Amino acid sequence: VRVKALLPGETIESLAKADNTLFFTINNTATSTVSLWKSDGTSAGSNLIQSWPGLRILYPTAVNGNLYFTVTTISRNPADLWKTDGTTAGTVMLKSAAYIENLLDVNGTLFFTAAEDAIMYHRLWKTDGSVTGTVLLQDISAGTGTTYLNNFFNANGTLYFNGINGAKGGELWKSDGTETGT
Repeated sequence: VRVKALLPGETIESLAKADNTLFFTINNTATSTVSLWKSDGTSAGSNLIQSWPGLRILYPTAVNGNLYFTVTTISRNPADLWKTDGTTAGTVMLKSAAYIENLLDVNGTLFFTAAEDAIMYHRLWKTDGSVTGTVLLQDISAGTGTTYLNNFFNANGTLYFNGINGAKGGELWKSDGTETGT
């Protein structure tokens, strides 16, 4: 059963589920616009949330019924972390950086990496879904400027990840979401 008909030049780029809501993005090559939609599985219940001209949406990740994602240029620099509850009013930007990647839900907290313009290496961040609750958790390279974090994995409520540091090489790290526990 068709839920949403697309126009010529439109493609669905990503699908994600948060509670009972399906979120999807539509890229319109004719207008160079990406749009975030939600659906309850019916045509009448499929609604546009917001559009961004000239940008793209990456890394849709569900946490506690909300959808987190990045809005970025084609080159992925800069990137903004957004959250939506499925409404236009509830779609807000939480953080802007040069790069944002590795979004992962661990026990209702979203972990991610961000490389900021002034500090062009990845640092570990977390958010509770609010602007003030989006905070730097740990700078594992202690300013060496050579860190890349990847391979985020949730194992029984603990975040594990690979930290690649130019001075030390690759290292396995874990975090319980606190600075001292990282």
